[in-house]
Amino acid sequence: MCDTNSIAALIQRVRSGNDPDSEQVVWDRYFEDLVRRARYRLHQGSGSERDAEDVVVSVFNSFFRRVRIGEADDIADETSLWIFLSHLTRLKLSNEYRRRHAQKRNMRRTGDLNDSEVAEAWSQKIKDEEPSHEQAADFIDWFEALLDALPANKQLVARLKFEGWTNTEIAQKADVTERTIERWLHDIRRIWSQDFGLPDEV
Repeated sequence: MCDTNSIAALIQRVRSGNDPDSEQVVWDRYFEDLVRRARYRLHQGSGSERDAEDVVVSVFNSFFRRVRIGEADDIADETSLWIFLSHLTRLKLSNEYRRRHAQKRNMRRTGDLNDSEVAEAWSQKIKDEEPSHEQAADFIDWFEALLDALPANKQLVARLKFEGWTNTEIAQKADVTERTIERWLHDIRRIWSQDFGLPDEV
């Protein structure tokens, strides 16, 4: 186990981008533990060893990207780092499970679609016909996975925007300026684009 100072220094080296060995330290220290965690969860859903490794690779890619843009500055010790990585793993597993579950229910009728294509397909389906209860439940699960990827304050903004509230109304509800809401919506689109492949205009 590493002390608090070494973890904080490690995160700073990763963020600087000037020490490629620092990323390898994180990989070496946490990769196998996260793969075991992912393997156990995926095994319950008939996932393979390769699936577990792919999930963890995606976790590290998201983690390093977030560190570089300053979204992991509160990581000060090994416990908080493990919690952060575990949370990202849970999000990736949740997204993977929902993707497979949607395939089994023929949510993706045109083949293996990504989340961006799922969103587009759902938008068209809602226009064309009322979805079944099972399909609606799948969509709610998928949307909840998107919300789980956001900080608590931005989850409310995303929900309200999805419900059709204007930026002015959301600002009044959240007791912040409209400019703050615009900035938060930009952050939400960036996170969803990076972690789920959704288009920036979502």
